[in-house]
Amino acid sequence: MKKNDCVPLPNDILVAKDGSYLKEVFICSEYKECAILSSIAIFRPNNNIIVPEILLYLLKQPSIKKDVGDNYVSGSALPRIVLKDFKKYTFILPPMVEQIKISTILHEITRKIQVNTDEIKVLSSLRDYLLPKLISGEISVSKMLVALNYCLSDYLIQFYHRLKIKFAQFLPVSLHSQEYQPLNHLYHFCLLNQKQCHFLY
Repeated sequence: MKKNDCVPLPNDILVAKDGSYLKEVFICSEYKECAILSSIAIFRPNNNIIVPEILLYLLKQPSIKKDVGDNYVSGSALPRIVLKDFKKYTFILPPMVEQIKISTILHEITRKIQVNTDEIKVLSSLRDYLLPKLISGEISVSKMLVALNYCLSDYLIQFYHRLKIKFAQFLPVSLHSQEYQPLNHLYHFCLLNQKQCHFLY
């Protein structure tokens, strides 16, 4: 059984209000046909006043958490946010135009963090799969290095072209020659130019 006011909508902010209050704060990204527990509060932002992402990051600030803990939390064994009092909490907000600019930057940062997190999970799974085979000798390390060097060649060639350098003589004569060793060249190039080149990412 579910109540309409217990079902989060897109852009609602969900907050853990019991126990480790404000430890878990996240934004609802899509509609879900399920009710949430009473230990989770739903904050529904007024989009004419505040951008949801701004409210999300405000609630995550350590200073906000301390202020809430000092003034809007009751109970010692199981501290919880008193919502009827917390409704009176006020924030200092920038103009809506500035909020939109800030939220755009925050959204891109969050997206990149998620991409990196996903890549770490994939690489961790690959490590867990390959490590036992490397230890047992089932897979040759030398063959793996050759394969890795081949796979990274195109990426490193592109990486070279994204460097703004002052001393071009350290570059290989031909980036596409058969003798081109991208891992070795990139390593030595960075050592030689660590004080003379500017990396563009």
